[in-house]
Amino acid sequence: MMATPPRSPVRIGNGAGFWGDNIDAPVNLTRDGRLDYLTLEYLAELTLAILAHLRSKDPNAGYVTDFPELLERLAPMLAEQPNLKIVTNAGGLNPSACAAACGAILERAGQG
Repeated sequence: MMATPPRSPVRIGNGAGFWGDNIDAPVNLTRDGRLDYLTLEYLAELTLAILAHLRSKDPNAGYVTDFPELLERLAPMLAEQPNLKIVTNAGGLNPSACAAACGAILERAGQG
């Protein structure tokens, strides 16, 4: 049996556990953790109900609006850590609108 070559560790940090969690946590993790992956989990049953209510009033709503704001803060660090991957469910009930908002932020930051 051949020995498996050693692998480099994969560094994963979770920066949010719910919508309204400390927005500084993912910034600190990204700045100090030298992560491979940053996860941000926002959705719970209550959050989905809130997003559905917001979307019923505005078809462009339905996603976690804190995420694009966070992405704006992370953009300079993402430029320094181009291999960092962000995994999130912030798109909620309207992932297309969330993606558009995030795309605009990254475009302004020169990363689009």
